[in-house]
Amino acid sequence: MSKLSKVILIMTIIGSLNINGFTQTLPQLGEQAPDILITNIDGINIQLSSLRGKVVLIDFWASWCGPCRMANEETVEVYHEFKEKGFEIFSISLDRKKEPWIRAIKDDALPWPYHGCDFKEWNSESCLKYKVEALPTTYLIDEYGQIVSTDVDYFDLKKILKKHFNKIVFFPRESANKLILSSESKYEVQKEDGTFIFKGISNQIDISTLPEGDYMLKIDGREEHFKKISSNVSEIKYSIENHIAKFEKPSNIKVFTKRGIMMFEKENIQELSKVEYLNGDYYLWINGLVYHLGI
Repeated sequence: MSKLSKVILIMTIIGSLNINGFTQTLPQLGEQAPDILITNIDGINIQLSSLRGKVVLIDFWASWCGPCRMANEETVEVYHEFKEKGFEIFSISLDRKKEPWIRAIKDDALPWPYHGCDFKEWNSESCLKYKVEALPTTYLIDEYGQIVSTDVDYFDLKKILKKHFNKIVFFPRESANKLILSSESKYEVQKEDGTFIFKGISNQIDISTLPEGDYMLKIDGREEHFKKISSNVSEIKYSIENHIAKFEKPSNIKVFTKRGIMMFEKENIQELSKVEYLNGDYYLWINGLVYHLGI
Protein backbone atom coordinates (compact mmCIF):
# COMPACT_ATOMS: atom_id res chain seq x y z
CA MET A 1 0.00 0.00 0.00
CA SER A 2 1.39 3.40 -0.96
CA LYS A 3 1.98 6.13 1.61
CA LEU A 4 -0.82 8.21 0.04
CA SER A 5 -3.25 5.27 0.21
CA LYS A 6 -2.41 4.75 3.90
CA VAL A 7 -3.09 8.43 4.62
CA ILE A 8 -6.44 8.29 2.80
CA LEU A 9 -7.42 5.09 4.65
CA ILE A 10 -6.57 6.62 8.04
CA MET A 11 -8.50 9.79 7.20
CA THR A 12 -11.51 7.74 6.11
CA ILE A 13 -11.48 5.70 9.33
CA ILE A 14 -11.22 8.83 11.46
CA GLY A 15 -13.96 10.57 9.49
CA SER A 16 -16.27 7.59 9.87
CA LEU A 17 -15.93 7.06 13.65
CA ASN A 18 -19.09 6.63 15.71
CA ILE A 19 -18.63 9.69 17.89
CA ASN A 20 -21.07 8.83 20.63
CA GLY A 21 -20.09 5.19 20.90
CA PHE A 22 -23.57 3.84 20.19
CA THR A 23 -26.06 3.71 17.35
CA GLN A 24 -28.98 6.15 17.35
CA THR A 25 -32.15 6.00 15.30
CA LEU A 26 -31.73 8.03 12.13
CA PRO A 27 -34.45 9.96 10.29
CA GLN A 28 -35.96 7.40 7.94
CA LEU A 29 -36.58 7.30 4.20
CA GLY A 30 -39.99 8.71 3.33
CA GLU A 31 -40.15 10.82 6.48
CA GLN A 32 -40.34 14.60 6.49
CA ALA A 33 -36.84 16.00 6.95
CA PRO A 34 -36.53 17.90 10.26
CA ASP A 35 -36.26 21.62 9.62
CA ILE A 36 -32.93 23.37 10.18
CA LEU A 37 -32.42 26.99 11.21
CA ILE A 38 -28.79 28.03 11.39
CA THR A 39 -26.59 31.09 10.89
CA ASN A 40 -24.74 31.59 7.61
CA ILE A 41 -21.37 33.19 6.87
CA ASP A 42 -22.80 36.70 7.15
CA GLY A 43 -24.53 36.03 10.48
CA ILE A 44 -27.97 35.73 8.85
CA ASN A 45 -30.31 32.85 9.65
CA ILE A 46 -30.96 30.40 6.83
CA GLN A 47 -33.72 27.79 6.96
CA LEU A 48 -33.96 24.44 5.20
CA SER A 49 -37.73 24.76 4.70
CA SER A 50 -37.17 27.92 2.63
CA LEU A 51 -35.91 25.62 -0.14
CA ARG A 52 -39.22 23.75 -0.41
CA GLY A 53 -39.84 23.06 -4.09
CA LYS A 54 -36.20 22.10 -4.75
CA VAL A 55 -34.36 18.79 -4.44
CA VAL A 56 -31.85 19.40 -1.64
CA LEU A 57 -28.72 17.61 -0.49
CA ILE A 58 -28.22 18.23 3.24
CA ASP A 59 -24.47 17.92 3.74
CA PHE A 60 -22.89 17.64 7.20
CA TRP A 61 -19.16 18.26 7.00
CA ALA A 62 -16.22 20.15 8.57
CA SER A 63 -13.02 21.79 7.43
CA TRP A 64 -10.97 19.26 9.43
CA CYS A 65 -12.74 16.23 7.91
CA GLY A 66 -10.48 14.72 5.23
CA PRO A 67 -13.14 12.58 3.50
CA CYS A 68 -15.47 15.60 3.44
CA ARG A 69 -12.90 17.74 1.68
CA MET A 70 -12.16 14.96 -0.80
CA ALA A 71 -15.87 14.63 -1.60
CA ASN A 72 -16.31 18.38 -2.14
CA GLU A 73 -14.77 18.32 -5.62
CA GLU A 74 -17.32 15.77 -6.84
CA THR A 75 -20.20 17.51 -5.08
CA VAL A 76 -19.34 20.79 -6.81
CA GLU A 77 -19.48 19.01 -10.17
CA VAL A 78 -22.95 17.61 -9.42
CA TYR A 79 -24.14 21.01 -8.23
CA HIS A 80 -23.14 22.74 -11.47
CA GLU A 81 -24.79 20.00 -13.54
CA PHE A 82 -28.18 20.08 -11.81
CA LYS A 83 -28.50 23.52 -10.20
CA GLU A 84 -30.55 25.03 -13.03
CA LYS A 85 -32.92 22.06 -12.93
CA GLY A 86 -33.86 22.65 -9.29
CA PHE A 87 -31.07 21.08 -7.22
CA GLU A 88 -29.60 22.81 -4.16
CA ILE A 89 -27.13 22.01 -1.39
CA PHE A 90 -27.59 22.96 2.28
CA SER A 91 -24.24 22.57 4.07
CA ILE A 92 -23.92 22.32 7.84
CA SER A 93 -20.39 22.61 9.20
CA LEU A 94 -19.32 21.10 12.51
CA ASP A 95 -16.39 23.49 12.80
CA ARG A 96 -15.52 25.11 16.13
CA LYS A 97 -14.11 28.34 14.71
CA LYS A 98 -15.23 30.56 11.85
CA GLU A 99 -11.87 31.12 10.14
CA PRO A 100 -11.13 27.50 9.13
CA TRP A 101 -14.73 27.07 7.97
CA ILE A 102 -14.64 30.16 5.74
CA ARG A 103 -11.20 29.23 4.42
CA ALA A 104 -12.34 25.70 3.51
CA ILE A 105 -15.37 27.05 1.62
CA LYS A 106 -13.06 29.35 -0.34
CA ASP A 107 -10.28 26.81 -0.93
CA ASP A 108 -12.74 24.12 -2.13
CA ALA A 109 -14.64 26.70 -4.22
CA LEU A 110 -18.05 25.68 -2.90
CA PRO A 111 -20.47 27.84 -4.95
CA TRP A 112 -23.83 27.22 -3.29
CA PRO A 113 -25.07 30.01 -0.98
CA TYR A 114 -26.47 27.85 1.83
CA HIS A 115 -23.61 27.36 4.30
CA GLY A 116 -24.38 27.30 8.02
CA CYS A 117 -22.50 26.75 11.27
CA ASP A 118 -23.22 27.41 14.94
CA PHE A 119 -19.71 26.40 16.11
CA LYS A 120 -21.07 23.84 18.58
CA GLU A 121 -19.50 20.90 16.75
CA TRP A 122 -21.30 17.63 17.60
CA ASN A 123 -23.66 19.47 19.96
CA SER A 124 -25.12 21.52 17.11
CA GLU A 125 -28.93 21.40 17.21
CA SER A 126 -29.11 20.33 13.57
CA CYS A 127 -26.50 17.64 14.19
CA LEU A 128 -28.55 16.24 17.07
CA LYS A 129 -31.78 16.38 15.05
CA TYR A 130 -30.24 14.24 12.32
CA LYS A 131 -28.35 11.96 14.74
CA VAL A 132 -25.06 12.73 12.98
CA GLU A 133 -22.34 10.47 14.37
CA ALA A 134 -19.81 10.53 11.53
CA LEU A 135 -18.65 12.82 8.76
CA PRO A 136 -19.50 13.22 6.01
CA THR A 137 -23.22 12.54 6.48
CA THR A 138 -25.74 13.44 3.79
CA TYR A 139 -29.51 13.37 3.32
CA LEU A 140 -31.22 13.89 -0.03
CA ILE A 141 -34.74 15.34 0.20
CA ASP A 142 -37.29 15.92 -2.56
CA GLU A 143 -39.35 18.99 -3.44
CA TYR A 144 -41.86 18.17 -0.70
CA GLY A 145 -39.16 17.95 1.97
CA GLN A 146 -39.25 14.15 2.29
CA ILE A 147 -36.08 12.09 2.69
CA VAL A 148 -35.41 10.02 -0.44
CA SER A 149 -31.84 8.86 0.19
CA THR A 150 -29.15 8.90 2.88
CA ASP A 151 -25.36 8.94 2.61
CA VAL A 152 -25.62 8.73 -1.15
CA ASP A 153 -22.26 8.62 -2.95
CA TYR A 154 -21.24 10.67 -5.98
CA PHE A 155 -22.26 8.15 -8.63
CA ASP A 156 -25.61 7.26 -7.05
CA LEU A 157 -26.40 10.94 -6.48
CA LYS A 158 -25.92 11.70 -10.17
CA LYS A 159 -28.01 8.65 -11.10
CA ILE A 160 -30.87 9.65 -8.76
CA LEU A 161 -30.88 13.27 -9.96
CA LYS A 162 -30.75 12.32 -13.65
CA LYS A 163 -33.68 9.97 -13.24
CA HIS A 164 -35.63 12.55 -11.26
CA PHE A 165 -35.06 15.57 -13.48
CA ASN A 166 -35.29 13.72 -16.80
CA LYS A 167 -38.84 12.63 -16.08
CA ILE A 168 -41.26 14.97 -17.83
CA VAL A 169 -44.05 16.17 -15.55
CA PHE A 170 -47.11 18.27 -16.32
CA PHE A 171 -49.44 20.44 -14.28
CA PRO A 172 -52.03 21.39 -13.23
CA ARG A 173 -54.33 18.39 -13.32
CA GLU A 174 -57.33 20.71 -13.68
CA SER A 175 -57.09 23.74 -15.95
CA ALA A 176 -59.26 26.04 -18.07
CA ASN A 177 -56.65 27.33 -20.52
CA LYS A 178 -53.31 25.48 -20.58
CA LEU A 179 -51.13 22.67 -19.28
CA ILE A 180 -47.46 23.26 -18.41
CA LEU A 181 -44.70 20.70 -19.10
CA SER A 182 -41.47 20.69 -17.10
CA SER A 183 -39.51 20.81 -20.39
CA GLU A 184 -40.24 21.00 -24.10
CA SER A 185 -41.56 17.59 -25.14
CA LYS A 186 -43.61 15.67 -27.66
CA TYR A 187 -47.18 15.23 -26.47
CA GLU A 188 -50.54 13.95 -27.66
CA VAL A 189 -53.95 14.86 -26.27
CA GLN A 190 -56.64 12.17 -26.44
CA LYS A 191 -60.18 11.60 -25.30
CA GLU A 192 -60.62 9.19 -22.42
CA ASP A 193 -61.32 6.35 -24.86
CA GLY A 194 -58.00 6.96 -26.63
CA THR A 195 -59.37 8.91 -29.60
CA PHE A 196 -56.71 11.28 -30.97
CA ILE A 197 -57.43 15.02 -30.68
CA PHE A 198 -54.15 16.83 -31.37
CA LYS A 199 -50.39 16.62 -30.77
CA GLY A 200 -47.36 18.87 -30.77
CA ILE A 201 -43.94 19.72 -29.31
CA SER A 202 -43.82 22.42 -26.64
CA ASN A 203 -43.59 23.09 -22.91
CA GLN A 204 -47.14 24.49 -22.89
CA ILE A 205 -50.33 22.95 -24.23
CA ASP A 206 -53.27 25.16 -25.13
CA ILE A 207 -56.48 23.39 -24.08
CA SER A 208 -58.72 26.48 -24.11
CA THR A 209 -60.77 25.19 -27.07
CA LEU A 210 -61.49 21.77 -25.56
CA PRO A 211 -64.97 21.12 -24.15
CA GLU A 212 -65.14 20.56 -20.41
CA GLY A 213 -64.43 16.99 -19.39
CA ASP A 214 -61.78 14.35 -18.71
CA TYR A 215 -58.89 13.72 -21.13
CA MET A 216 -55.61 11.85 -21.45
CA LEU A 217 -52.17 13.25 -22.16
CA LYS A 218 -49.56 10.96 -23.74
CA ILE A 219 -46.12 12.15 -22.68
CA ASP A 220 -42.73 10.65 -21.93
CA GLY A 221 -43.93 7.16 -22.88
CA ARG A 222 -46.89 7.13 -20.51
CA GLU A 223 -50.52 8.25 -20.30
CA GLU A 224 -51.74 10.76 -17.73
CA HIS A 225 -55.25 12.05 -16.98
CA PHE A 226 -56.27 15.69 -16.77
CA LYS A 227 -59.55 17.61 -16.55
CA LYS A 228 -60.57 20.61 -18.66
CA ILE A 229 -62.62 22.91 -16.47
CA SER A 230 -64.32 26.23 -17.06
CA SER A 231 -63.48 29.59 -15.54
CA ASN A 232 -66.06 32.26 -14.81
CA VAL A 233 -63.80 34.91 -16.42
CA SER A 234 -61.75 35.00 -19.60
CA GLU A 235 -58.81 36.80 -18.01
CA ILE A 236 -57.59 37.55 -14.50
CA LYS A 237 -55.88 40.87 -13.90
CA TYR A 238 -53.22 41.04 -11.20
CA SER A 239 -50.18 43.12 -10.35
CA ILE A 240 -47.06 42.61 -8.28
CA GLU A 241 -45.83 45.41 -6.05
CA ASN A 242 -43.12 44.97 -3.43
CA HIS A 243 -43.35 41.17 -3.81
CA ILE A 244 -47.09 41.21 -3.11
CA ALA A 245 -49.50 39.95 -5.77
CA LYS A 246 -52.80 41.84 -5.85
CA PHE A 247 -55.87 40.54 -7.71
CA GLU A 248 -58.72 42.61 -9.12
CA LYS A 249 -61.25 40.43 -7.31
CA PRO A 250 -61.23 37.71 -4.61
CA SER A 251 -59.79 34.58 -6.21
CA ASN A 252 -58.82 30.98 -5.56
CA ILE A 253 -55.12 30.54 -6.31
CA LYS A 254 -52.41 27.89 -6.43
CA VAL A 255 -48.67 28.48 -6.87
CA PHE A 256 -46.59 25.89 -8.77
CA THR A 257 -42.86 25.53 -9.39
CA LYS A 258 -41.57 24.92 -12.91
CA ARG A 259 -41.60 21.19 -12.15
CA GLY A 260 -45.20 21.14 -11.03
CA ILE A 261 -44.71 21.19 -7.27
CA MET A 262 -47.59 23.06 -5.69
CA MET A 263 -46.10 25.38 -3.09
CA PHE A 264 -49.40 26.39 -1.55
CA GLU A 265 -53.02 27.24 -2.33
CA LYS A 266 -55.45 29.77 -0.92
CA GLU A 267 -59.14 30.43 -1.37
CA ASN A 268 -61.05 33.68 -1.84
CA ILE A 269 -58.12 36.06 -1.48
CA GLN A 270 -57.36 39.38 -3.14
CA GLU A 271 -53.74 39.73 -2.00
CA LEU A 272 -50.98 37.13 -1.93
CA SER A 273 -48.26 38.18 0.51
CA LYS A 274 -46.37 34.87 0.47
CA VAL A 275 -45.02 35.81 -2.93
CA GLU A 276 -42.30 37.58 -0.92
CA TYR A 277 -40.23 34.39 -0.61
CA LEU A 278 -40.84 33.11 -4.14
CA ASN A 279 -37.80 34.20 -6.14
CA GLY A 280 -37.63 32.74 -9.63
CA ASP A 281 -40.03 31.28 -12.17
CA TYR A 282 -43.39 30.07 -10.94
CA TYR A 283 -46.88 29.55 -12.29
CA LEU A 284 -50.09 30.95 -10.84
CA TRP A 285 -53.35 29.03 -11.09
CA ILE A 286 -56.13 31.60 -10.62
CA ASN A 287 -59.73 30.37 -10.73
CA GLY A 288 -58.67 27.69 -13.21
CA LEU A 289 -56.55 29.93 -15.46
CA VAL A 290 -52.78 29.41 -15.56
CA TYR A 291 -50.30 32.31 -15.75
CA HIS A 292 -46.52 32.54 -15.66
CA LEU A 293 -45.11 34.39 -12.66
CA GLY A 294 -41.51 35.58 -12.67
CA ILE A 295 -40.13 37.31 -9.59
